[in-house]
Amino acid sequence: LSGRVSALKSGKISIYFRYPFKWEGNQYWFSCGTFPKLDLSKIRENRDWAKQQIALGINPCLEKKAKSIRHKQEQQNVIQLDEKEKARSLTFNDMVQDWLQHGVERQNDNQTLRDSFNRHVIPVVGNIKVCDLTPQTLRPVFEKIKATATNTQPKDRTVQKTHGELQQLFEWALGINRWQKLLDHQNPLNQVKIRIFTSQNYQDFRERVLSDSEIVELFNCIEKEKSAYQTETNKRNSKKALNPKIEIAIWLCLSTMCRIGELMQAEWNEIDLFKATWMIPVEKMKKTNKSMKAHTVYLSPFALEKFKLLKELAGNSKWCFPSSKNIHEPISSGVYSKVIGDRQIMFKGRTKQSSQRRHDNTLVVGNQDWTLHDLRRTGATLMQQLEVSPDIIDLCQNHEIRTKVRRAYQQYEYSDQKKDAWDKLGAYLESILPKT
Repeated sequence: LSGRVSALKSGKISIYFRYPFKWEGNQYWFSCGTFPKLDLSKIRENRDWAKQQIALGINPCLEKKAKSIRHKQEQQNVIQLDEKEKARSLTFNDMVQDWLQHGVERQNDNQTLRDSFNRHVIPVVGNIKVCDLTPQTLRPVFEKIKATATNTQPKDRTVQKTHGELQQLFEWALGINRWQKLLDHQNPLNQVKIRIFTSQNYQDFRERVLSDSEIVELFNCIEKEKSAYQTETNKRNSKKALNPKIEIAIWLCLSTMCRIGELMQAEWNEIDLFKATWMIPVEKMKKTNKSMKAHTVYLSPFALEKFKLLKELAGNSKWCFPSSKNIHEPISSGVYSKVIGDRQIMFKGRTKQSSQRRHDNTLVVGNQDWTLHDLRRTGATLMQQLEVSPDIIDLCQNHEIRTKVRRAYQQYEYSDQKKDAWDKLGAYLESILPKT
């Protein structure tokens, strides 16, 4: 052994030991360790191992390096095996949470989508490993939904909506490497025949449009409620009229053709009562592509008057529709929809009714239920009736109708045409609705 003595800053010494040997005519030095970090017996043991390797015709320096490489490879293999085992233990719920956080962007931080999965999907398949997902494991999701169907509520729309959401999830997952591998590059939903879970005559789109007479009837229903409540002597025990904010939301959905989620997220700094405009930021819109721009709604005198009434009711909140529990937060987009649904109970087929909510038929018009989103379709149909160009109607609804090339080269916003279309719609509503 050959030792090289070094003085340390601490005042102590260390000795670096090497073993010299000849190999193929060249001088080599095999490192045996440093004393006192290693005991002398261990250093001699390393020297003896080098001698043994030489006797076997093996260069100990190269063998030591190769041994280190093999050890690193073994470590890496163990780590990779552990990662694979962890990956294989990932559940469907893990994939959903990853998608909600990184793969999809909807209004209200994906809360509506999250609620839908938590209600219909997660309880059924949430704990199943992604690598174990098959058509057989997914079918119970739709079977469970269908099991709650009634004659008046066949749950066809819920089945179709859940299927569409799952399809979006799997399409995203197949583009992400780790989920793609766990799914074995296949979409298990493709082999689930959704038609067996829906009614034979079901259409996967809704066509409800309120006629002029139904719009007038709706107006009269609301006014009748208000009049009845005002004449009640014991208002504490009588049924209250429809919340004025909900009434305003109804007429704004119809006259602006906005989405209810966009309306519930509206802030007063986005509303210009002097210029009669409502600017909807991109982050509050339904996302269809990354090139979308903020959408400006040109308020007709009819819609502008509704916003002015709303301003008086909103108080000091920055939100046009603040939560009743916290004025610093907007109301959930589902609250008003539930209220309107509860007042059309004849179409719901509910076996249980909450004692905390009102259930009657005071907002029933026609022989089919209506929703706030139906008012968006109704407004578009009225514009069509008023001979507004279909392209302008699509732009007023903030539908993406242009190709990528047209989007890049045709930048004209059709502001005047859109304003004229909204004004025509507002004027028509004023002409058919009774004066109060």
